Amino acid sequence: MDLSPSPASSMSTSTDGGLVLLDGITKSFQEGEHERTVLRDLHAEIQSGEFVVLMGRSGAGKSTLLNLISGIDLPTSGRVVIGDTDLTTLSETERTLFRREHIGFIFQSFNLISTLTVAENITLPLELAGRGDDKERAMDVLDRVGLADRADSFPDLLSGGEQQRVALARALAADPLLILADEPTGNLDYETGEQVMDVLTELVRDYGKTILIATHDRTLIAEADRCLTLHGGQLQDGVPDFVED
Repeated sequence: MDLSPSPASSMSTSTDGGLVLLDGITKSFQEGEHERTVLRDLHAEIQSGEFVVLMGRSGAGKSTLLNLISGIDLPTSGRVVIGDTDLTTLSETERTLFRREHIGFIFQSFNLISTLTVAENITLPLELAGRGDDKERAMDVLDRVGLADRADSFPDLLSGGEQQRVALARALAADPLLILADEPTGNLDYETGEQVMDVLTELVRDYGKTILIATHDRTLIAEADRCLTLHGGQLQDGVPDFVED
């Protein structure tokens, strides 16, 4: 199976291979009369084909940062640049279209639609992106995660591990160059979590995908090229020296 980027999902990167640029990112939220700043002046770059683990205590802002990188939300100040596209200059509709075409997002809670079959959960985003009902592509990615025989099943008939693998297949279907995962093994047993990580690792090593995983699981550090840590609103290179919550 070919998981290399399709022409529709290709995007330019900087000459040094940089795919994700965080340039002075600050994110604040209004809570009543008070403003709470979660992220403060973050600067980082992720290279094309890099596997990066993002760690930090609960509430440190890991999910917030993933939402900014994906364009689900906008920073209070600073720039998020993916390839040659500054997401902070796009409208909400433009960011949604960009995300559908270039970014695969894997959620801890799976986010599958219960009234659609497994295959339909995968083809729906392709249809929304204007690529038609590509059942063959859905079967390809389901085969890659070992679930081709469950294509016509509904999500509530699957185990948690199977649902996460469907979510992974859905993220792969559009051949994204960037895959973001928010605690993808958090609700899985050890063996199933290992299966999911094996697929993600292969995507980096064999197909050149770029992956950023937010997690509490220190065992994933051994699989990654490097680790970034959120602490006190700041982003640091390296493994955290505290115990995550």
